Amino acid sequence: MIRVCLAFLMLLAACGGGGGSSPKEEAPDPRLARLDAFDAQLERVLGDADTGIAGMPVTRDDLLPVTGQVTYEGLVAVRLETLPDDLALLGDASVTVDFTDGSVSGEMDAFFGEGADAEVVDYDGSLDIATLSDSDAPFAAGYNGRLSANGDVVVMDGTLEGVFHGSGAEALSAYDLEPNATFNGDEVNATVVLVAEADGSD
Repeated sequence: MIRVCLAFLMLLAACGGGGGSSPKEEAPDPRLARLDAFDAQLERVLGDADTGIAGMPVTRDDLLPVTGQVTYEGLVAVRLETLPDDLALLGDASVTVDFTDGSVSGEMDAFFGEGADAEVVDYDGSLDIATLSDSDAPFAAGYNGRLSANGDVVVMDGTLEGVFHGSGAEALSAYDLEPNATFNGDEVNATVVLVAEADGSD
């Protein structure tokens, strides 16, 4: 997923360039800062095998909290196998886990990605996260929602399954390799990856 973020970084940098005839420099795209934060979080939680950076260890079962609520803030990356090119979207993720009763709630929103005109655009809508009882994974949640931009519509639902990281579940990572997804009404293959840290983590 770090490679996906870097690809977006290059695309946004290209789109943010100004014309040579204008004496006024265009302000950098604010989404570049979000990409920097995304990449930093990915390295902290999952590490980077290419550079030898170690990520956070998976939380042992006996170290998982048994009471209390924790809100995790992070990123979500969505890839849709559309034609002629795949569509990649990045967004914010907020997930609240109640370790007392096992319930989960949250939202994935503020998505941006490449639109039909090959420019980076913001996507309206969100993917809502809710409790999923039918899973043996340390972390599991259902999600569904609708995203749209410039006439393109993405509808998705599925199951996120994953693990907690750190000595006391300070972070989580989850994925869905086979969500139900449509792009402008056509069924497409897709992938969803979420990485988040407990609110207040550096």
